[in-house]
Amino acid sequence: MNNNIVKGQYGEYKVLDRCIVVGYHFFNSIDEIEKYRYFRLKSNLKSMDNVLNEAIKVMKANGLVVSTIQ
Repeated sequence: MNNNIVKGQYGEYKVLDRCIVVGYHFFNSIDEIEKYRYFRLKSNLKSMDNVLNEAIKVMKANGLVVSTIQ
């Protein structure tokens, strides 16, 4: 089981077998991260763009599921 903690510029990300943990949120794909980013925007919540962008980079670097939008 892949169970790594990756330290980035904006925080720590836990990489599991098929997902990444960002704070209290589990993401299985880049699409899920983008949906969460859109939800935060529409809800007038504080932007987490730097953290979410870094999470996408960590996902790609660890060979996790890439975007399903084609």
